[in-house]
Amino acid sequence: MYGYPMGGRIAYLHVPFGPRLISWYDEGSSVSLYDVLILRVYERYTKLRRDDIIVDVGAHVGSFAVSAAKRACLGLVIAVEPHPDNLRLLARNVELNELTNVIVMQAACGSRSGKARLVLGPWSTAHTVSTAQTETRKYLEVDAITLDDLVDRLGLPYVSAIKIDAEGAELDILRGANTVLRRHRPRLSIAAYHTPSEAHQIAEFLMRVQFKVKLQDGYVYAV
Repeated sequence: MYGYPMGGRIAYLHVPFGPRLISWYDEGSSVSLYDVLILRVYERYTKLRRDDIIVDVGAHVGSFAVSAAKRACLGLVIAVEPHPDNLRLLARNVELNELTNVIVMQAACGSRSGKARLVLGPWSTAHTVSTAQTETRKYLEVDAITLDDLVDRLGLPYVSAIKIDAEGAELDILRGANTVLRRHRPRLSIAAYHTPSEAHQIAEFLMRVQFKVKLQDGYVYAV
């Protein structure tokens, strides 16, 4: 992977035989891009298939969504991102890679549809609707949607895989996906390192709905 600054807060990156991306030039983005594009943390136990329908919750600028869309070339990727600046780069990266199988949706996922407070973090990957955040932090009001409502709204015939990285809101998002989890049985790759107990709480939740779960390095994988 190589890249160079484009001036200001953004940089251009290119993975040989992989995606081209414009991303934020900050600490959080660097770590996220390395994890997604080099370590491929969301693909450790989930081999993406050509006809997959994949939901990417917390899509950021699209590093996973773009990569997944190239693999699921006969399928579809729904990239969900609440922050307007991240969303602009996400949409730009979809165009840059000439992808026609990505739906970009500006929203935060959670246990209820409606409105939510997106608490702003110190860098572009750290915004969250997690209720653990204090009320004194700066925030944006954003649209919120459950995964169940998202699938119904888009009329998706099936959901093959779900990736979630929502800075501590992951369990809340799963609570809004009861129908999707039980009916579609998607493969799950979830970032769960935001609090000491998060991975185990998510694992227990998923096992209660009959998923087989594996924990590794702060991530939860389930089938």
